[in-house]
Amino acid sequence: MTKATLIVGCAPCVWEDVALLTQRCRKVVLNRMIVDFPGKAEFGVTAHPDFAKHYATGRFPIWSWREEPGVDHIYWRQLLCGSSSLYAVEVVDHVFGPGPIILAGCPMDDSGHYYDREKMGEYLPVYRHAWENAAPLLAGRVRSLSGWTKQLLGAP
Repeated sequence: MTKATLIVGCAPCVWEDVALLTQRCRKVVLNRMIVDFPGKAEFGVTAHPDFAKHYATGRFPIWSWREEPGVDHIYWRQLLCGSSSLYAVEVVDHVFGPGPIILAGCPMDDSGHYYDREKMGEYLPVYRHAWENAAPLLAGRVRSLSGWTKQLLGAP
């Protein structure tokens, strides 16, 4: 059986989500979690390449879709506008091949981040639309531990 990959996002529910996970997974961390994640991860992913220089601590290599300081690997986005978490699904598939993926701290709601409560606001409908378009390609393989993505994709 293929080992699952846990994509660790930045929503306030992230720590509760990670605590719910009972299976061993390789981990991929998103955005500020590249700096703050307390454990080991395979790599970091950001759909915001201009922020990579702030995340580049040397702990994990960073993937993004455009060359910028701090970006170690580039993979062009196929499913545009779906947030860093949807982009991370694409990168994980590129690196490891299609396999089971679990989202933690990626509810695609307007709860903000664990480090601030800045809302997604006007971007939320765009992100959700991209996830809805991608859902048939991800069905049965990508699951979520919380929120709207859990309703869309199902629980692990």
